[in-house]
Amino acid sequence: MEHKLSYGNLHGHYLNIFEGLLGDFLLAEGCTFGSFQAQCQDALDDKYVALFDAHEHHGFVDALLASMDYSRFFALMVKECRRQEAERATGARRK
Repeated sequence: MEHKLSYGNLHGHYLNIFEGLLGDFLLAEGCTFGSFQAQCQDALDDKYVALFDAHEHHGFVDALLASMDYSRFFALMVKECRRQEAERATGARRK
């Protein structure tokens, strides 16, 4: 599927913002980027990770990785859009 060039540009802008926020978070947590990458891999392997206290961390890391790749990001956004549309349709039927 071909997408508009502007979509890729928007994704690049999103990544710049995200990387800045991630860098701020890691700095506040006293964590290096290399350590963060290792902890993300541990989270994907379902190992306990101090940075992600909750046991529900696998979904977060999946979403994080998806946001880095345009194709995965696009698919994630389409899935979320469909979920929200279904939720609105269900809510509209209840009223």
